[in-house]
Amino acid sequence: MKASVCVLFFIGLVVRTQTQDQPEVVILLTERHSLFTVGSVYRWDVFKDTITRHNLTSAITPTAIDYDNVTRRIYWTDISREEIRSSKLDGGNDTLVRKLNNVSNAQGLTVDGRHGKIFYTDLGNEVIGSIDMDGSNSTVIASANVSFPIGIVADKTDRKLYWLDHDTDILESCNYDGSGRKVLTSTGIYAPTGLTINEKTGRLYWCEYNGNVYSILKDGSDRKTHYTNTFVKPRLMDIAVFNGFLYIIDRTYRGIRVIPENRNHTHMGLLSSKSFRTLTGIHVFSPNFGETGCPDGRYGAGCTSVCGRCTGGMTLCEKTTGSCLGGCDAGYDGNFCSKACKPGTFGKRCSPCGNCKEGTTCNHVSGKCPNGCQTGWEGDTCHQKACRSGLYGSQCSIPCGNCKDGPRCNSTNGACPHGCNAGWRGARCTTKCSSLYYGQNCGRMCGYCRGDTCDPFTGVCPHGCQTYWKGPLCQDLHVLTSPASLARSRFVDALIFAAAASRIYKLFI
Repeated sequence: MKASVCVLFFIGLVVRTQTQDQPEVVILLTERHSLFTVGSVYRWDVFKDTITRHNLTSAITPTAIDYDNVTRRIYWTDISREEIRSSKLDGGNDTLVRKLNNVSNAQGLTVDGRHGKIFYTDLGNEVIGSIDMDGSNSTVIASANVSFPIGIVADKTDRKLYWLDHDTDILESCNYDGSGRKVLTSTGIYAPTGLTINEKTGRLYWCEYNGNVYSILKDGSDRKTHYTNTFVKPRLMDIAVFNGFLYIIDRTYRGIRVIPENRNHTHMGLLSSKSFRTLTGIHVFSPNFGETGCPDGRYGAGCTSVCGRCTGGMTLCEKTTGSCLGGCDAGYDGNFCSKACKPGTFGKRCSPCGNCKEGTTCNHVSGKCPNGCQTGWEGDTCHQKACRSGLYGSQCSIPCGNCKDGPRCNSTNGACPHGCNAGWRGARCTTKCSSLYYGQNCGRMCGYCRGDTCDPFTGVCPHGCQTYWKGPLCQDLHVLTSPASLARSRFVDALIFAAAASRIYKLFI
């Protein structure tokens, strides 16, 4: 489309000082209303890492969104108002383009200012429609066998339309006038939601609600898989492509997954904001710069600029501005993630160092103190307060467990650094051995004791041994030498087998 939009933590883009001729990359987003808020149209400036919510009093349920570089205006559908609307890029001059009928539900939108046309998918009327840029001349492009039309894009060079049907699970195409209609793919597609096109390469990309991203060429050939998630099913809502990257709305994580166009999702950035809740539509473009087509690690005019230390490697360096789409590598900061963190800071976002010994500062990447911690502090980065021996916790008030080599334990979590004393187990050594085990960390199995229990510290059987076993630990078998004893050997073997089977059974109950 230019239609609906597709960190378990927040990962910001790198912030820089804007210059007058600095190339811009803009992410336009729509968000549906909630119980307490109206819908929103957002502008996210990648280079400055600023998110602006346009002050549009008309917005209720904005859904599909697009930008036209001829009129230099934003266009979006509002399914609650049954309208197609437009504004300047800054949100000013909010204008009604077309009032649709009262059953209309325009889920998808694409704009071709060069040919003066706006195309949309209408779920309510089950049609593909078009209007002129001024809202006049409403025309039905396709209606037969249209069930749940959703994402739509225009190939402005060939004057062709491509759209998805969420119900029949197909991707179709036709000419601007509706002629030449055909199905491009109808297999291996399930609940599609968003569609976009790279007009330079002729490749169509779509996302599916259950967490898949695929692509094909405009003739339906050369299918590729770009993202799939079989473990956590993200709710992908829409997709955009710009300058070598796919931008996909993931409503599960309330953000945008960024995947290099020619790589799989092993190289992926996650853009998010606490502002987002029900993102629906996305469009990505540059209002003042064309696509550079740079190789990985290069950006800007002529691809002469070298990317900095981006999280995820140079593959996540935006090829127009040089912005790191996943933030900087640990230990780096600055306009292009090329500067080491200032002394006294380290890691992601250059957080403050811990309590290093006086006269030293921590490593700018790992945060480790080269000469150790100040008195009273411990841990790899000297952020943990050191409790006196035998205590741990934020207030140093919880007694350590039964640690080996003394009562000293980790001041933060109480873990015993050298394991447990005999008879105890667990990370904090606070749990006694079960009846069948004894020794350090409960690592040894009791012998054949009467009552199936032994001393948890020594392994000695307090009530003696079972029949045919001897020794302090009841692990030695009586040697049978007399004829009468040998005659009973098969019976003894059966008893031994039964005893062993009983012990194994008790391990699992």
